[in-house]
Amino acid sequence: MNGNAVIWGTALNGNTFGLRDPSGRILDVNGSITPPSPENLVGSSPQGGQIALTWNAVETADRYKAYYSKSQVLSESNSTFQYSAGNAMTLTGLEEGETYHIFVTTISGSYESQPSNQIAVRAGIPTPQGFTVTPGYGKVTLNWMVSEGVDGYRIEYDDDPNFGSSMFETIIVPEVNSITISNLTNGQEMHFRIQSYSGASFSTASAALSATPGLQAPMPTVSGGASSLDVSWNAVEGATKYIVRYYSQPDMSDMMSVEVTDGETFTIDGLTVGTQYTVVVVAVDADDLESASSPASATALPAPPSGLTALPGNRALTVNWLDVVDATAYTLQWAHDEQFTGATEIPLGGAVLTHEILNLQNSQDHWVRIKVTVNGLESPYSASVTMAPVLPFPQNVMVAINDSVATATYDAVTNAVLYGVIATPEEGNQFANGFKTGSSTTTTCEVMDLVLGTTYYFYVYAFDSDNANSEYTEAIEVTPKLPKPENLVATPQEGAVQLTWNSVTGASGSNLYYSTTGTVDEQSTLVPDVTSPHLINLAAGVQVFFRVAAKDASHIGALSDLAMATS
Repeated sequence: MNGNAVIWGTALNGNTFGLRDPSGRILDVNGSITPPSPENLVGSSPQGGQIALTWNAVETADRYKAYYSKSQVLSESNSTFQYSAGNAMTLTGLEEGETYHIFVTTISGSYESQPSNQIAVRAGIPTPQGFTVTPGYGKVTLNWMVSEGVDGYRIEYDDDPNFGSSMFETIIVPEVNSITISNLTNGQEMHFRIQSYSGASFSTASAALSATPGLQAPMPTVSGGASSLDVSWNAVEGATKYIVRYYSQPDMSDMMSVEVTDGETFTIDGLTVGTQYTVVVVAVDADDLESASSPASATALPAPPSGLTALPGNRALTVNWLDVVDATAYTLQWAHDEQFTGATEIPLGGAVLTHEILNLQNSQDHWVRIKVTVNGLESPYSASVTMAPVLPFPQNVMVAINDSVATATYDAVTNAVLYGVIATPEEGNQFANGFKTGSSTTTTCEVMDLVLGTTYYFYVYAFDSDNANSEYTEAIEVTPKLPKPENLVATPQEGAVQLTWNSVTGASGSNLYYSTTGTVDEQSTLVPDVTSPHLINLAAGVQVFFRVAAKDASHIGALSDLAMATS
């Protein structure tokens, strides 16, 4: 030693000897400083075929170089190396189950440090993550996350937490991530852990989890009803019955119990309105093993209003209900379906017992229900009623006939945008063979092409903008005939009267009717098959009244107006 440096005898990179200065720093033969070696190199295998490395950072490092090999003696020639910019890296592509020897050096400029501490790490198989256990009746269900690159999994379970007499289940499909282990003893705590495997190598076991098979506790839901509580719970595997216990006192001195053997619902009736009750549901199996739920509470509520009715109107429903003593508010609710999807709520005062719901759709069912608030407590909703608003049918219908055309008139209907008229030859059957129709947007509607002499029954109905239609009116019976002849004139002559009238289109002739009484109809004296003009011989000085009717091959038309003359 010359007081300046100490020769360090270990060969560096095969042909350069190191020097150490008095402060302990390493120098090469030219006096340049060799960077310090990384310290505290640590390795782990978080996943199959990988090793994660960390070490203390070196202040002067530009980067780091990791050497690794399955050989314990590492050199440039027998090692694989990998660079890292920071003081951590993950070696990948390693053989699972193999042990690798590793050290790291510091690179600073063109200089490389001496090796760090050398470590040996086994490139393990990934331990399954997300491991959970769920107890059931005589069984436990295990779940985990699928591990990449493994051949399968092995489940180890034991009633000994030290796994001194373990049993195993092997799963050979790597995509499977769940298994249920059955035939376990209810009430016996079991311990579980899982490994993945690849070939003949196994991963590190997961942390052990415990579960006790047996009756599982029900999970009840409790809601207040009218002087009652509605209790429901999930079905518990292995349960042969349930016991519903309820009480209102903190010391449970008023506890009551009800046994339920059919289903998973129960209604507790006869409770005090405004009182909060606590409910516990107990599952019981065939061996009388019990499992009690956590307590659940609810308050018994007032009864909803009774006597709910809904009367149909034009795009409206009038809803009525009976008074509830001490009511401070009512809430009316209506919807288009029985489940009250998208329901509309209408808040009302406590003195209100009727309400008209407007702007509804005619001919569509609407569901309505109501609840009441008494002393700050809101009742459940009542049972619903359903009703469809109705477009009223037209009133004051009249039908006029002109030849084969009928003209119907009627009163306008609020909200109606269209009217229809049906003329049918069969009463009560609007669409009987030979029916005729007409439509109009006004209060007058024509029906064309009626068959003369055929009796028709006319029905009128209305449509609104939603294409909902009213009911039919009562039938109006009309028989189309040839129109009456116009301008009948009786001209007296000596011992006779000459008659003239306008001919009727489509008529083949006319019938003449006359009488001396002033009343002339189809039962009066008939002179058939006459044409205009026509001379009829009568006794002199006799006053005679006349009417004519046009006729065709099969029908006789309407009678003309009356004419009179004295021969």
